[in-house]
Amino acid sequence: MNNRQTVFIPKQPFMVELADVYYTFKFGKLGISSFYFFKVGEDVSVIDTSIPDGCIDIIFHYKNKSEEIGADFYGTALLPHSMKCYKGCYHFGIRFLPGVVPAFTDLKMINIIDRIIPFAEVSKDKQLPYRIASLTGFENQIKLFIAEYCRFYNGNSGKLDQMIVAEIVNSYGMIRIDELSKKTGYSISYLEKIFNNDIGISPKKFCSIIRFQWLLNCLNSMNDGGRNISETIDSKGLAYNLGYFDQAHMIHEFKKYSSRTPSDYISELNKVNYNSRLKVIRETI
Repeated sequence: MNNRQTVFIPKQPFMVELADVYYTFKFGKLGISSFYFFKVGEDVSVIDTSIPDGCIDIIFHYKNKSEEIGADFYGTALLPHSMKCYKGCYHFGIRFLPGVVPAFTDLKMINIIDRIIPFAEVSKDKQLPYRIASLTGFENQIKLFIAEYCRFYNGNSGKLDQMIVAEIVNSYGMIRIDELSKKTGYSISYLEKIFNNDIGISPKKFCSIIRFQWLLNCLNSMNDGGRNISETIDSKGLAYNLGYFDQAHMIHEFKKYSSRTPSDYISELNKVNYNSRLKVIRETI
């Protein structure tokens, strides 16, 4: 990996399979990674695979402006598993950056990890789902969310030390804990403590999840004119660039976190026309 300025966007690619069109908008401010929007059919109530990303999501759902309105906090998975969605509903989601807890709640990541918690139970703004549902248009929902979120947000609230997370993300999760200690000035025992107490996983585990997510980013970037993702994978090159011991180690880690090999993953996305379903909003909001 040569370009350390590559924008890191944690991915949940199997959400895209749920809808004919899945809209996403990369944000990268206020501790927010991205926004997304999709609608599922009346026979769909499960996202087949939620994968580890080190992130918390808030997902609002509604059928129209007055029916089945609600929202949930979704904690990061530690291993791949299915995740609920709502039959026949529109879903408007916000994915926060790794290590960031939304300012709407006083929970820590450890309280949400591998869990789904109703928004109304722990949120400081219980009316927001109704205001989101009342709007038409993905961009309008984003603008409303940002405006409301800024009422509660301050630059450091609900976030692991920014320097720690930045070092892990910028190293593609390849940094050793002793290196992280030297770069941040925190002792190894302190790093272990804040990760276990705030997130519920060790810094080593967090690093491995970030590296897996960087591998997803690499695989998803191998496309042919935005149509299909290339099925020709330079496994040796990827394994080397992301610091895996070898191809076998990379494939083992990818399968642990996604239940698929890299080749099977790409083949699956191509079968569902992933790139034609995914619509990236590029306007400034």
